[in-house]
Amino acid sequence: MNLVENGKLKKINKFAIAIPILNPNDEFVSFVNSLVELGFKRIIIVDDGSDEEYDEVFEELSTVSQCDVLTHIVNMGKGRALKDALNYYLVQYSEKFDGVITVDGDGQYLVDDIIKLVNKINKYPESMIIGVRNFYTKNVPFKSFFGNLITKYVFKLFVGGKLKDTQSALRLLPNAIIYDFLKLNGERYEFETNSLIYAVQNGFDIKQVNIHTIYSDKNKNSYFKPFTDSLIIYSLIFSTFIKFSVTSMMAFAVDYMIFCFLGLTLSIDNLSYRIFISAFIARIISTMLNYYLTKTLAFNNKTSDKAALFKYYGLCLLQLIASANIVIFIVNHTGSSEYSVKILVDLFLFFVSYAIQKKFIFANN
Repeated sequence: MNLVENGKLKKINKFAIAIPILNPNDEFVSFVNSLVELGFKRIIIVDDGSDEEYDEVFEELSTVSQCDVLTHIVNMGKGRALKDALNYYLVQYSEKFDGVITVDGDGQYLVDDIIKLVNKINKYPESMIIGVRNFYTKNVPFKSFFGNLITKYVFKLFVGGKLKDTQSALRLLPNAIIYDFLKLNGERYEFETNSLIYAVQNGFDIKQVNIHTIYSDKNKNSYFKPFTDSLIIYSLIFSTFIKFSVTSMMAFAVDYMIFCFLGLTLSIDNLSYRIFISAFIARIISTMLNYYLTKTLAFNNKTSDKAALFKYYGLCLLQLIASANIVIFIVNHTGSSEYSVKILVDLFLFFVSYAIQKKFIFANN
């Protein structure tokens, strides 16, 4: 196999391989051996509770000097297997290597694709590299095509980033990010999604490389549970938006309670003045609370960027102006009730506000 590109030998010996595996297929041993022949010095294999009939496979691999075989007595999930492999790597080998390449051992990923990731990180040594499959090929089962397509756009809308393949298990992780990944939740497939969410939300540079798209036997050997695993994955993707919605409702409740309290207690005879002052004070307090909760709880932004505060209040002002003008425009041209129109307009602006705050105000870049 040709390892030379532009006259340079690829530095594959700078990276370890991590493979979580359950009941390996007949090609698994040859796949590992091809990695050894290629020049990888450390391959960490996690037997995630395979049946006894596969014991000989792992015994054979344990005799390969480049391989470390970790064993789960029972199946603990792909996420746990990956975290155990990454933890083992940090303890044993992080000072000897620059990062880890995670790959499934079920035949979906080729050695050639692994080389592509190494080639890419030679140009971007601080980046996380992801292999991207083409789901528009004929060999992709419809459920896989549809599921990945929907997940890609939902991820982009509610999390951010421009990831083309959010389900790819072929990833190159530089040492700088592995420690943080170990602190993330997820014992099954959701761990991989959670790691992508973390990387995007924290502004970690992500590069993508086109790889082969392989679905043997329509992916019938996959241990992915379509309903339960998808439910957990989507709950993670929606989690930021849900927290954003909750913090917004909390701020609204505070705003309303303060407005009512001041309206009942202020000794101002002029009704208009009393309403204006009550609304102004309530809005100042509620927006300060909303800023803090949105920043820390919804977007998990721990920075002390003062510019974000000015951007936030600027957005609040623009949102207020936009709401009033859009409602006036619609009412004047349709004759609809301003009360029902305002609900729809403010709901639309709520989603716009979420997108702007996620990408421009509270992004951890």
